[in-house]
Amino acid sequence: MASKTKKSKDEEAPQESSDTEDPVRERKLYLQEECRIISQHLDTYMGRAEQLLQGTKQLEKEAQRTQEQSQSYLCCGAKLSQDPPGMVITLSDQNRQDLAQIQAQKEELVPRYAGKEQEVRGALEDTEAEASHLDTELQQLEPYKEQKVQAEKRVKALEKELRVTRIRCAEETHAVRRVTCACSSSSWALQEGGPRDPPQEL
Repeated sequence: MASKTKKSKDEEAPQESSDTEDPVRERKLYLQEECRIISQHLDTYMGRAEQLLQGTKQLEKEAQRTQEQSQSYLCCGAKLSQDPPGMVITLSDQNRQDLAQIQAQKEELVPRYAGKEQEVRGALEDTEAEASHLDTELQQLEPYKEQKVQAEKRVKALEKELRVTRIRCAEETHAVRRVTCACSSSSWALQEGGPRDPPQEL
């Protein structure tokens, strides 16, 4: 009976240990999940804080620029208040003055350039008329140009023929001179009593 009681106690010991470890493991997993969720929220909040910081810096820059513009407007207002009333000219008045000045310059320049345009047109018409006249003269001279080319060819042919004739004449003149010299030598020998023996070489 005692052994049976001891055996039942040994069997209950691992079960009690297992029951004790399960809540610890569950608690650990729960805490890990909570830590992960908190880390995600922390990252989200840090990103949001960075965005807010950048937005704050941008707003500070805008505020500084607005303040500088306000100071500039105040300075301009103070300067305008010190100028005489006649010195204060609105933008519309300035535009009207500029437009009137441009209109006056246009009225002054249009007649001048109109006269210049007529002068240039007249010179252009004269040039075109002269060019047309030259074209007509060139067309009239075209036949004479062809005649000139033919005449130049004829002159070159005659010059060539003249050179050939001169060469032939010189050759014939040289031949006549040789015949004349030969005839003169024969006549002189007959007058002296016949031909003489050539001198003997020593």
